[in-house]
Amino acid sequence: MPGWKTVVNPQCGIAFDVPVDWAVKSSGWVTYVGENGDPEETPLVGFAAPAILNEKWCRSDDDDNGTQEDTPLASVGSRAEPDARGTAEAAR
Repeated sequence: MPGWKTVVNPQCGIAFDVPVDWAVKSSGWVTYVGENGDPEETPLVGFAAPAILNEKWCRSDDDDNGTQEDTPLASVGSRAEPDARGTAEAAR
C-alpha cells in the first residue's frame, strides 16, 4: 500500500502493511492480550513482530501497585498455528 509500512515476521513467513503512524517493532518482539481484570494477566492471545498504534494511549495503575502502565490504542502482529487444520481453526 503506498505510504504504508511493512511488518515482517520471517519466522512465520508473514508480511503485512500498516499505516505510517503505527510503530513497527522488531521481529523478535512479542506481546499479548489478556482479559480485563485478570489479576494473573493470563494471555488470551500472543503475537510476534507487532505494530502498535499510539503506544501510550491510556496510562493507569489498575493493580494499585504504584506503577503506571501504558495501554496502546491498538496492536497487530503475527503468530504461527502449525497444528491448525484449516483457516477457520487458525483464526480461532
